[in-house]
Amino acid sequence: KFFRKKMILKCLLLFIFLIETFTFSTPETPSVNFPLFRWAQNRSRLWITIQVPAVKSPKVEFKSSSLLFEGVGGKDGKFYRLELDFLNEINPDTSSWQKFDKKFLITINKKEESQPHWPHLLK
Repeated sequence: KFFRKKMILKCLLLFIFLIETFTFSTPETPSVNFPLFRWAQNRSRLWITIQVPAVKSPKVEFKSSSLLFEGVGGKDGKFYRLELDFLNEINPDTSSWQKFDKKFLITINKKEESQPHWPHLLK
């Protein structure tokens, strides 16, 4: 019996250690939620629709081949983050975004129109 109790205690301590080690949410850093998104394209543009309702203080950053979206939204005030590394380069200076009640519409201008359609969105 003593050996069994000792083994259970060791397993419990190991379990607690693993939970504390691999928890992604702390009071200082909120848990990250990944929003649903859709995309479409034509020769010169990409459109990305991100499904997050009632976002407060959104952050949208365009870089030469990536997009970063962050914001707090939804009924529960969850933190959402979406980072996309595109297959090809984009033109960050002419790309834009619009906020709606339940979604974001992001319009991205491709850097080169030589390739009519990207076979996929991400690297």
